[in-house]
Amino acid sequence: MSSKAKLSLLEIEQEVEAQAREWHRQQLQKRLQQAAEEQGAVCPETGEALQEARFETVTLDTCAGTITFPAHYGRHPRTGKWQHPIRLLWGLEPRQRLSPQLQDRVSYTAAETDSYERAAKMATKWGTPLVASTIHKHAQQAGQEAAAQTQAREEQLMNAATQAQAIAPLPNGLELFCLVVMMDGFMARERGPDWALKPPETKGSRVEWHEVKAATIYRVDQVAQKESGRRQIFQKFWVLAPTQTPPQEFRLGMGGAAKFQRWGLSRSQHTKLL
Repeated sequence: MSSKAKLSLLEIEQEVEAQAREWHRQQLQKRLQQAAEEQGAVCPETGEALQEARFETVTLDTCAGTITFPAHYGRHPRTGKWQHPIRLLWGLEPRQRLSPQLQDRVSYTAAETDSYERAAKMATKWGTPLVASTIHKHAQQAGQEAAAQTQAREEQLMNAATQAQAIAPLPNGLELFCLVVMMDGFMARERGPDWALKPPETKGSRVEWHEVKAATIYRVDQVAQKESGRRQIFQKFWVLAPTQTPPQEFRLGMGGAAKFQRWGLSRSQHTKLL
């Protein structure tokens, strides 16, 4: 019998997983390097060759690990702006390091956890070590993009010329229906002005409770009947406002009015506000 200690099932699985992960990283790096070489020093938007082109290292954090490869960097002949053609082709921001797939995972992980620290620990557990500050930065950027999209949609909804295209379609909806808007609130704990006050024995306002205003919106005609005969609303919408939002701003601002329009306020025969 060999004196060499045999690996456990856990150790074997971890070893194979690490090997597969490294193979994945190498294959992805080859594909990205190939794409960068094929793009060359040509602007993907105008097809013009860049001036004073040179190679610079592109670094990306991906689900397979960190990848680096050389890519062209040059100045556009007409605009005079410097650019990485391959980054522009892939739609990456100037200093963006997270790949789109990793961004998607990070967004989901941050949404499913209650702190950036826990999100970082979870990301490390599923194979991509990240620090909490990176997840926080990405969450802020994603929030800003979502806010911009929401603003554009709200402007479309509040414009009579484009409102019809922006209203949520309901293929099984009735022409005459009743809209119900249920407004309420719940308390949420937030960091106070003395959150990081030290030493711990020092008295201060470390935690504060504020109300989050919420509304549930649904159409009475959107009803499904289960096999048991019980009826239930199968499509509901929610609107949330940040803490300390005045009631009038929540009702008329914060996208509330636009969302009510999207879900049928202007077309409902009756609207019940609860």
